[in-house]
Amino acid sequence: MAALQPLTDHQVQSRLEAYNPGGALERDVRALWDAAGDIIEAEVRDQFGDEAAATVRNRYTTRVDAAWVQAVAESGRRIYQERTSVPSYIAERDKLVGRIIGRMFERFANAPDKLLDCVVAYQRLTACQTDIMLAQVALLEAEEAAEARGQQTRAFEQQVTDLVGKGVSQSESLIKRTSSTAAAARGMLGKTSEVAAAAEQSASAMREAAQTAAGLIRAI
Repeated sequence: MAALQPLTDHQVQSRLEAYNPGGALERDVRALWDAAGDIIEAEVRDQFGDEAAATVRNRYTTRVDAAWVQAVAESGRRIYQERTSVPSYIAERDKLVGRIIGRMFERFANAPDKLLDCVVAYQRLTACQTDIMLAQVALLEAEEAAEARGQQTRAFEQQVTDLVGKGVSQSESLIKRTSSTAAAARGMLGKTSEVAAAAEQSASAMREAAQTAAGLIRAI
């Protein structure tokens, strides 16, 4: 299977500029991981397994750069490749988000400022990742649609070519039949002329015979 088209450099850069100006998102993600990374990792593992938990750990502990954006987009490529329902996937992530925030409320019940920082950072990160994944899915779906339109165009062009070819063939056949008919008509005209000439000769002979007979009668 051909490699799936990743996000373009422009798509990646525009998201870094919007989400991580001056490294703001990276700082918030690191602080969130330090405060509640164990909660996040445990909940992800419970719902999606060890591989997903390892992926989450990597996203929270590495630099937020172009490679980070493409790593998040990989989830979108997997959604597209596996034909996962996007609404169903988002609904499952929302359940995860709800449980994680619920546990944050429990942990930081006596530290409202810390709770606010964690919840805001987590929701911001979730929104950024969702946008990146959906952008990747949209890019692949647009590419698929373009390919489908290309195939339809090629099929239409082939149909037109076939129809033109059949039209030319039929025209050539009609020309041949018309030529044959014209030749036959000329032949019939020729025969008609010959018959007319013979009839004229016969009539002339009959007139001569009649004249001869009349002369004999007068002589008698």
